[in-house]
Amino acid sequence: MTDVSVTKSGPAAVSAGGTATYQVTVTNNGDVPATGVSVTDTLTGPALVTNAAADQGSCTFRGQTATRALGTINAGDSA
Repeated sequence: MTDVSVTKSGPAAVSAGGTATYQVTVTNNGDVPATGVSVTDTLTGPALVTNAAADQGSCTFRGQTATRALGTINAGDSA
């Protein structure tokens, strides 16, 4: 069974006009591959996503939202 978890790390707040970097990690804690995995992260407030990248799969971003299409994450792996 798949058991997928998502963690996000980065600053809790950013000053007006400032920049911040956040890392979103998706982990398959299950014992079989998780397929068709994607994650969407939406920022709050007036913040805008200006860049997004993934170690695996592809990323798109627009406005306050970044979406990562990660595909398959094997058991015990992270992306």
